[in-house]
Amino acid sequence: MSHPIHLFWTSGWDSTYRLLYLTFVCKQTVQPIYIVENKGRASVNVEMQTMDFIYQEIKKKDPETAKLIRPTIYKQLTEIQIDDEISDAYERITKKLSLGGQYVYLASYAKNSDFNNIELCIERLCISRQDSIFELLSPLTVEFKKRGFKNYRMSEINQDKPAYKIFGRFDFPLIFQTKSEMRDKAKGYGFIDILKDTWFCHSPLPGNIPCGVCPPCCYAIEDGFTWRFPEESLKRYKKSIKRRIYFTLKKQPLIFWCLRHVKGFLQGKKSVVD
Repeated sequence: MSHPIHLFWTSGWDSTYRLLYLTFVCKQTVQPIYIVENKGRASVNVEMQTMDFIYQEIKKKDPETAKLIRPTIYKQLTEIQIDDEISDAYERITKKLSLGGQYVYLASYAKNSDFNNIELCIERLCISRQDSIFELLSPLTVEFKKRGFKNYRMSEINQDKPAYKIFGRFDFPLIFQTKSEMRDKAKGYGFIDILKDTWFCHSPLPGNIPCGVCPPCCYAIEDGFTWRFPEESLKRYKKSIKRRIYFTLKKQPLIFWCLRHVKGFLQGKKSVVD
């Protein structure tokens, strides 16, 4: 039996699509990994509940397919030793491009665990917005075959680049697909009903209602997924001043970088992921 494919799973659209594709279509064994970020992420409990719910739905739909999913590895963020080389590379990149701090601890986890080829589900940007992570990685990736199926990873000729220090251990199976393309393919594969049960909001309102203003909510709305939101969430999106400030600053990476460090200094933080 071949080794399982390691996949960072969050209960979100992209990683859940990949989980379903690998098991239902490719018939591959998958080892999901979830980093438990209790301190700074209000959605952790919802995400873990959603992952369990999705697994149960897979089991109802096809018990044999469910057997291909190994029990999720839960790793506490506080247990991850942040790698200095990765952290330094992140600092260099974020002076020019906006980049989520989660990539530092994901990369540190992979390096500390000596894992290579963990799948990280970064999708292709839609026309309506710019996405720094896609802009950073897409020119540096090469196509390869993984278990006979198309996949992507960073080319080794980029080993001297800061991006390679962070992303060199990952595979990017969805980097040239949009969420809408995944939706259309999921319909054809027959698991769109399960994919609709995914979660995305980082700051849910009481009753597990999407907030409409956190970055994942904004991206989903701007990608044309308004059907996933109640009217309350859409109204919050339209009226949010915080959203406008955040995305305006994101277009100015150096200012964004400086503000992040000022905030960290005031709070006595040393790590980019605190």
